[in-house]
Amino acid sequence: MTSPPIARVVAVLNFLGGHAGQSFTLTEIAKSLHISGATCHSLLGALSDAGYVYRTAAKCYVIGPAISRLAQTQLTLDSLMQVVREHRRSILVSMGLACGATVSFYVVLVNMPTFAHKNLGLPLDQVLMVQMFAVALMTVVIPLSGLLSDRLGRRMQPVNFPASIARFAIPQVAKHPRRRNRNFR
Repeated sequence: MTSPPIARVVAVLNFLGGHAGQSFTLTEIAKSLHISGATCHSLLGALSDAGYVYRTAAKCYVIGPAISRLAQTQLTLDSLMQVVREHRRSILVSMGLACGATVSFYVVLVNMPTFAHKNLGLPLDQVLMVQMFAVALMTVVIPLSGLLSDRLGRRMQPVNFPASIARFAIPQVAKHPRRRNRNFR
């Protein structure tokens, strides 16, 4: 449990830090934080002496240069690597999801229309119409899939997604006869 004097110091720093670019008089800070003027005067005096707040010529207070020095010392490669080591799994999962989203976007919106037009011989206007329908369908299905995974659990989703592709997409592609394309072997 934090002691009240330390909590007041933190409140002053948070108040000034939350209003970057603005300056406040002692009275404004004391009223905003509901602390007495004498207590606020003592706190601001100590913080000013240490460089954590700066008193302007107009007798207003702003965040001081010691705060930025304190923050800069924490931004080292060792501290970054420590965070990466502690959260390695979350970082890898996030990167995997980003890669999966990028690949699926590319396949659906870029590669599939080109493949259908050039290799299956479908007219481009029909391919783009089907693609537009697929994007509209995905707009509805994706949130519903999220709701379903919330109810059934996320562990089944890696199994359900490939199974649904095998069930619905592969038979549709197999229906169309391939035309020989000299660029595709």
